[in-house]
Amino acid sequence: MLDEHLLGLKIQLVIKVVSSQKFGDLASFEIQRSMEQPLVLQNVSDAHWKFFWSLSLTYIQRNVIYRFITGCIPSRGRLHYMMPTVFDSHNCPVCLSPHESASHLLFDCPSKEKVWQGVIFEFLWPTTTIIDIKEALLSLDFSDIWYSQVKGIRPYRILLITLSQIWLAHMRFVFDNTPLVPEAILVSVRSTVRQTVDEDNIHSLL
Repeated sequence: MLDEHLLGLKIQLVIKVVSSQKFGDLASFEIQRSMEQPLVLQNVSDAHWKFFWSLSLTYIQRNVIYRFITGCIPSRGRLHYMMPTVFDSHNCPVCLSPHESASHLLFDCPSKEKVWQGVIFEFLWPTTTIIDIKEALLSLDFSDIWYSQVKGIRPYRILLITLSQIWLAHMRFVFDNTPLVPEAILVSVRSTVRQTVDEDNIHSLL
């Protein structure tokens, strides 16, 4: 099985190839740029960006949310659009749903949706919705997701942990053919949450 470092290198290679894809003319480049610029980006205030960069996160936790906000998640729909000769389908490789978007990859694919539902039930206020979570992550405004059932950790950190674990599980499925099992992802989320709480407790004693 690929370890996280090797997996990260493979992911970065795919992203680099996609980012360096050349377009036939300036007009097509301008069309592509206008399509890829996410409108939601303007909803992230300077204060929320400052808060985000002040957080103590792992590389993957920071990288995934940043790419989601800026519209750079290498979903199959994006890869097929940019390199159709290399990625001959825009279907989700997990559920085969047509046109895998970033939102589908991270939230709406049935297996990922099941993970988020489990996280809401176990860690957050029970009336929280996946739409609430997406909006909070895209704006970096977590004021409406304020309750955590676990003492010692803020809910936004649980969201970032979950997002990164879903991303890792998806990439292991793509690169390593590791089955994507929602229950296994939830186990990883629980373990990472416990580790984060323990590390914070140790830091508070130093």
